[in-house]
Amino acid sequence: MKKFAYLGTGKDITSEKTLLIVEDDANSSELLVKALRKTNLKLIKVTNGQLAIDAVDENPEISIILMDIKMPVMDGLSAAEIIKKKRPDIIIIVQTALIYFSDRQKANEIGCDDFITKPIIIKEFLDVIRKYL
Repeated sequence: MKKFAYLGTGKDITSEKTLLIVEDDANSSELLVKALRKTNLKLIKVTNGQLAIDAVDENPEISIILMDIKMPVMDGLSAAEIIKKKRPDIIIIVQTALIYFSDRQKANEIGCDDFITKPIIIKEFLDVIRKYL
């Protein structure tokens, strides 16, 4: 099954903001990077929620996070909750293959800003990113 469907480019994304990709699956992470390659976004990648918290602490310029839910060490929703308490201004877009009602409800309660589901469709993914630039 394809994890990514290529339906467009991000050539029109000219923002120079910093985006954090939090994804434990190397293939998914690389596909997100590939989708954003032609943008001016500065990309930082980490593989679990604890590293996401560390990255936000060490990089105050991060303004958008793509946060996978299921990861080792610390899951994405737990990390998002901690990050939103520290930085309520940061945009967190939850990304997951399976979005359960309880996950969506918790994400809304802790202040996550949007959702994308896997397999990711590039055009829809870039449209969500554009909303926050």
